[in-house]
Amino acid sequence: MWTYLHRLFILSILALPMAAYSHGDDAHDEGSDTDQQVAEHKNGNTSDERTSHSDSSTSESTSTTSASASDANTDGVLRPFGDLANDLSLSEFPTLHPVVVHIPVTFIPLAFLFSLLSLFSMHRMFIWLTLAFAGVGLLSGIVAAFPLHPHTAGLSEAARVTLQKHDFFAYGTLWLTFAGALAALICIWKPVRIVRAGLCSLLLFSTLAVAITGHYGGTLAYVHGIGVQGQFLSTH
Repeated sequence: MWTYLHRLFILSILALPMAAYSHGDDAHDEGSDTDQQVAEHKNGNTSDERTSHSDSSTSESTSTTSASASDANTDGVLRPFGDLANDLSLSEFPTLHPVVVHIPVTFIPLAFLFSLLSLFSMHRMFIWLTLAFAGVGLLSGIVAAFPLHPHTAGLSEAARVTLQKHDFFAYGTLWLTFAGALAALICIWKPVRIVRAGLCSLLLFSTLAVAITGHYGGTLAYVHGIGVQGQFLSTH
């Protein structure tokens, strides 16, 4: 009996390390499985992050390309003929007065220049050029001063006085240019020096008058703000 128990005790002692070893292998296998699952989970997250980052980069690249395409006309490169038809449209102008008024401002001084040249040459070409430029300056001045003259509203006292001076010298320019054109016609018929000198004097005063008119016109626009984006202009 005791011999049987003694043998059973020894066998149980010998079996403990084997059971522990077997349990350790199972634990190691479970731990390996767990580590593998964790590693796979991390790899999955990393892969997802890479995919997300790749998609984000692709989206940013697409956005950048779209932005570059949309800004193709605003990259600082001058394209003077890109939208020329709309640029030359006058539909947005509150008044056409400044469009026409630059013609007499340019042509009347040129008429004076040719009348001055006619004093030193008997060639009638200079008289004809004087008459042509004075005539164009006179007609465009009449158009700018009457049908295209803007009507104002709500002016300050200083602006009102400046406008009156502007109109006074504008009308004086027209009368002086009209007299100069008549003198040019007389010079074509009878080109004597005294008549040519009178022609040159009239167009000299007309040039001074149109310069003063332009000065007051600039004062109205850039000092008092009249006409800028339609300000102080009456629609009636």
